[in-house]
Amino acid sequence: MDERLAGKVALVTGGNSGLGEACVRRFRAEGATVVTLDVVDGADHKVDVRDEAGVAAAVDAVVAQHGRLDIVVNSAGVAGGGPAHLVPLEEWERVGHRNGSVSDEDVRKMRARHVKLTEALDELGECFLMDVAQNLPVWAVDPAPQPPGATAFGRPATRARAEEGSGRAQSVAALAAAYFEAESRTVTVRETTQGPLRVRLWVRQVWLWQERRGAVAHPRLLIVRREADGSHKYSLSNAPAGTSWKRLGFMQAQRFFIERAFQDAKSELGMAHYEVRGWRGWHHHIALCCLALLFTLKERIAAAEHVPLLSVRDIVELLDFYLPSKTRDPDQVLIKLHARHAARAAASASARKRRPKIVTKSN
Repeated sequence: MDERLAGKVALVTGGNSGLGEACVRRFRAEGATVVTLDVVDGADHKVDVRDEAGVAAAVDAVVAQHGRLDIVVNSAGVAGGGPAHLVPLEEWERVGHRNGSVSDEDVRKMRARHVKLTEALDELGECFLMDVAQNLPVWAVDPAPQPPGATAFGRPATRARAEEGSGRAQSVAALAAAYFEAESRTVTVRETTQGPLRVRLWVRQVWLWQERRGAVAHPRLLIVRREADGSHKYSLSNAPAGTSWKRLGFMQAQRFFIERAFQDAKSELGMAHYEVRGWRGWHHHIALCCLALLFTLKERIAAAEHVPLLSVRDIVELLDFYLPSKTRDPDQVLIKLHARHAARAAASASARKRRPKIVTKSN
């Protein structure tokens, strides 16, 4: 490899693992002198990038030792997981502070967005169910917010206050811990190809009044589902108080179909097969994939009575044969299709002989 970087000095934060380590190897292969800055043992400078003074001292040390600094790669960072509105506040702070891109105020704003979204849907008359983080505070009793009271000293009160006797807000996890075991029920959510889908569910009305802002506490249904690993999934809905637990459990389990739609779109319809650099090209590609997914869905619904196991892959393969293409034997296509259907039917029959399917996090 040409030593294009011969004589150059590079500083790479997070250079002892992942992308940072890859940058280090490439720079050295091209002749650069590379200095790493990381929090792990083995780094040239063991410094946390959140320590501004420590980073400045490391940079000064590099310049003092090598007489120059030509390249800086900021690759240090940590990753979190899960949808934004489900990530606990502590995780936002850990990721944001380490990556140097999210302030405390940004964290609060991101955690508040799902509340604003649900309020907007409520005003439009739309029924929703949204997963929430386990530390989301709710009220078990309507706090009936009261106007700010007069104060004898200091600045006038500006925030509404809860009605006397309404208690205090508590996290959805704490509320579930107190009542789930005694009040939860086993609910059959729906039929699947492997038998009935049963979950352990608990539902209770709560009120959402975050940080005591605003003059209205919004009534919500708290839906808590126990997962196969013993953890719990928490959701809030503005569905009417009389909504059946089965219906609420069904709504909570719709994520499975969303993820399956993405799987079919990526695996069979080419959603992940694109090479574009602009938004317009990307939007065109995704729009075509959505149309293809809609077409396959309509075909599966139309054929459900006679071919209940018809899949997106089956439709793609049939189209591949019947649309203009190279000559193929139709019997070969049908043989493969029937073989897949037989395998699916056998798997369903086998599963029905075992315990009913238990809901998992993918549902």
